[in-house]
Amino acid sequence: MGNCLVTKLKGVVDNDTLLKVDEVVVSLSKVSSPTYSSAGFGVGMLQPCTARIIGNGYFTDKTMSQNKGKTISLNNGLSDIFVSNDNVEVAISNKYKMYRLTPFGVTISNGFGNNKSITLDSLKYLSKMQDLALTNFDCTGDISVLKNMTSLTLLSLSNTKVTGDISVLKNMPALRQLEMIGTNVSGDIANLKELTQLTAIHLTGTNVSGDIANLKELTQLTAIALGGTNVSGDIANLKELNNLISVSICNVNGSVDNLVGLSKLKYIFISRSKGLTGDLSKLPNTCYSISLKSISNSIFTWSERSSSARIINIIGYPQITNLDKMLQDQANCVDGNDVNSVLGLNKSIQAKGTRTSASDAAIAALQAKGYTVSITSAS
Repeated sequence: MGNCLVTKLKGVVDNDTLLKVDEVVVSLSKVSSPTYSSAGFGVGMLQPCTARIIGNGYFTDKTMSQNKGKTISLNNGLSDIFVSNDNVEVAISNKYKMYRLTPFGVTISNGFGNNKSITLDSLKYLSKMQDLALTNFDCTGDISVLKNMTSLTLLSLSNTKVTGDISVLKNMPALRQLEMIGTNVSGDIANLKELTQLTAIHLTGTNVSGDIANLKELTQLTAIALGGTNVSGDIANLKELNNLISVSICNVNGSVDNLVGLSKLKYIFISRSKGLTGDLSKLPNTCYSISLKSISNSIFTWSERSSSARIINIIGYPQITNLDKMLQDQANCVDGNDVNSVLGLNKSIQAKGTRTSASDAAIAALQAKGYTVSITSAS
């Protein structure tokens, strides 16, 4: 064993800028038009703690009209923290008892994280964390440091700079919402197949891969967003996911007929696929929209759609046989204007194929309902 030198120095460090071992820091940058959302973020604590400002700024209230000084006490439970519109660093003590960290209070909104930053490394040992929502934060680090967060129910890291392999998620059996859109995470979605509490998977625009067959047992899923990934497989693997409301996938094959029994399904987005088939008229009556972009070697049919079903927005010019019948049925279906307007969807029916004058009246009826109808030749 090598020699070592042990020393004991007496003294006190009087430097408020030094971070204490039980503190985590959230930084907020000054914005041109401050609001309560840009000035605040939310925490949940299992025990009381202290929050202090390092350097510039002061604590305030939701109206940003009070100066509460540079130190505040937080009770256990949920708390909202507001700061002045400065470049502010907030250090929160007792971090190992933190169970929630979000852009703002109990509300999660994509705009609330834009001027906030944190490092994942600073959260490494927060084993009590249940809700971690840092979407749009200037957030860096490898998600492997979250491996101790085995009680997580919400993980939202979309539009951040995080990296790493999603295999770390295998340790989070309570996870219900997973959101890492537009990040550089990677890994096989097989790592998710045991997470039976999942209700939403949002991994669009990431480097994840694998077979969608790994999701077929996740029957609580209401939303799947895997567009712009390397995930692939047979669409038939979704046919038992009876709670699905929206699905966005790519690189799939098979028949859309496998979605017929999904009675809650409203929105379908399929891209970069080939050889798809199926009867589009048989999509669930609840379905408002199907987008079929960059679809090759695919021909769809249309038999008959009930007048009690919703008009389906059809996007991407898929080739459809019996176009006249499709347009006639659609003209008699229920207008989906209420939902389309909320989601910002254009009311549009795009298709490729051959139609005749038999559908002229149907097109006029659809246009009267605000739909743009565009038909191109299949040749």
